[in-house]
Amino acid sequence: MDRGRAQRVRVFIKPLALAATLWMPDIAGAAVVPGKPTVVTVNINSAPVDVVGLAYDQNASKNTPPTLYGLALFDADSDSDTTVQFGSIDPLNGNFTALGSTIPVGDWGYVADQTCATLDYADHLFYIWLKDGLFAVDTNSGNVASVYSLEMPEHCNPISYDNQSSELFFSAATERPASGVFSLGPGTSSPTQINSRSYGGSTYPFEVAIDPVHHIFYFENNYDVVSLDGVDERTGQLVIQSTLYIPHSLAQTVFNLTYEPDTGDLLGTIFFKDVRDIALVRIEPRSGKLQIIARKIGHGRDLIEGLASDIDANDRYFVATGTSTLVSTDIAANRSWYAERAVGEGMGPYLQWMAAAGQALGLRTVSTPRGKISRAILDFGMPVSNGGPSGNEYGASGFGQFVSTKDIENAIVAFATGYRTATAPALAAQLQIVIGTSNKGKSVTAAHGREWSKMVSETSTILGQMGYASEIGVVGGLDLELEWSDYTQVSEWERGYNSTNLIDFGDATSCATVCNNSWTRSQVVQSAGSGAIPEIYNTNGGQANDWAALAAYRPANGHPLSIAAPLSQLGACVQVSEGVNRCAATETNSPSAAFNQLSAALKASGVSAAALNSSTDIEHRLP
Repeated sequence: MDRGRAQRVRVFIKPLALAATLWMPDIAGAAVVPGKPTVVTVNINSAPVDVVGLAYDQNASKNTPPTLYGLALFDADSDSDTTVQFGSIDPLNGNFTALGSTIPVGDWGYVADQTCATLDYADHLFYIWLKDGLFAVDTNSGNVASVYSLEMPEHCNPISYDNQSSELFFSAATERPASGVFSLGPGTSSPTQINSRSYGGSTYPFEVAIDPVHHIFYFENNYDVVSLDGVDERTGQLVIQSTLYIPHSLAQTVFNLTYEPDTGDLLGTIFFKDVRDIALVRIEPRSGKLQIIARKIGHGRDLIEGLASDIDANDRYFVATGTSTLVSTDIAANRSWYAERAVGEGMGPYLQWMAAAGQALGLRTVSTPRGKISRAILDFGMPVSNGGPSGNEYGASGFGQFVSTKDIENAIVAFATGYRTATAPALAAQLQIVIGTSNKGKSVTAAHGREWSKMVSETSTILGQMGYASEIGVVGGLDLELEWSDYTQVSEWERGYNSTNLIDFGDATSCATVCNNSWTRSQVVQSAGSGAIPEIYNTNGGQANDWAALAAYRPANGHPLSIAAPLSQLGACVQVSEGVNRCAATETNSPSAAFNQLSAALKASGVSAAALNSSTDIEHRLP
């Protein structure tokens, strides 16, 4: 359906104060399910314990329990007797195993609630800022050694260890020890300032992450606006600086920067202002754009001050909140777009955006194993048969300005080229691009279907000539909403399309009982062509049940419905939080929730969910 555009809101971020709870995973040999949380209580001898300073051992292999380290916090309410205990955490049962002796932090106990920590997994050292400076804890023995003496400021100096260059980096504010970015090389006890940066006033840099491939040290700066700075570790030059743009429906706070090597993006956490719901977000460093990946990884505004994070080998995200609890969420969701073209926009800028969107998707999927399929829907809007200067061109509405089938062909080529520049020479997963229109309006005709099919075929030929055929495929797509037209009109369009190379990414309203608008189950299955990427927007599970009923249906003629992946719209909903185009509260499934709902509904209907290996979330093209 047509959607409005999101508002961009400049935000301010307050300094982080870590509290104490963990959220973690179900990894007991089972397949990874996107976003499915398993909750355990962190405990010492069955007694719940608060934990701060979470770090993950990146040497853990795929599908094996990760080694997690943290600091158990004791007597946190005392001004003079607070201590911390280093140890490991079993993600399956929450058991905390102490290593070494307790570490006193005295009347600086509140600092332990703001512990900055990082892990050198090659040398088995857990670095932490405590009362008197930087310390290293041996993860084998628990022995503690001072690395750098520095009286703590009000908030700890954010640190991150580069496991490729074997250097420790941290950012500091004015006179702590100075303003800028510092490094500590192997065997050194005095930091080297590599960048001088003035933060002004009482502001303070926090939330850091390292891109070890490109040697970039990222940190947030909360002076005037929230900006993301990237400093070259080798030269100290500021190479990236962007403003974080946060949609109106989200609170003005981002925490827990973590670098994701598979995509080159950063991950962080944020909460929704009105529903007290903590979400996981992806940040594109150069643009500052945020994308929601998963919701309900925590709850309550008070818990936002108690988060630590890391990503393990299974693409799980771990956070520490405030009540001794361990949970995880998966981050593996693909992206789709409403391919909106603004009124008056030339094709040049439009194609540039297409190439950038393709590159962004490529960076997300570059590490996806060969043999798996990533899917991206590009929805160009309702069909149009009388567009263009001549008034007789076929194409789509573009949700604003008409795009002809030739324009769409060029747009898909630009998108595929951008994708290919990001994935070469990896040639990992195959990408299926769904070139989408809908069954809305007067142009749902056989003639339009014929022109759409011709465009899809010609685009496939061009991509083959470019050498992309082994990695990128295209398929026609139809946002088939049962209430927009009856079966007769859709069957006419599909008669013109004359190919099973078609994906239904629409709804199946009420098909769990009786399909809407006089449609039958047989007609919906037949109209789905080669399969469906169904809308699973509703939080109540109704859409999942509708599609599961169709998947279980066995038509007298033809093949059963094949469902490839669920489609959610959380990204679009977050972008448009006000006005007539805003989403209803019941239509805000996250990609992980959509996946879980559809998988459960299929199994309950006696249909295998083995083919579901991903989800895709649609969002708007921001101006």
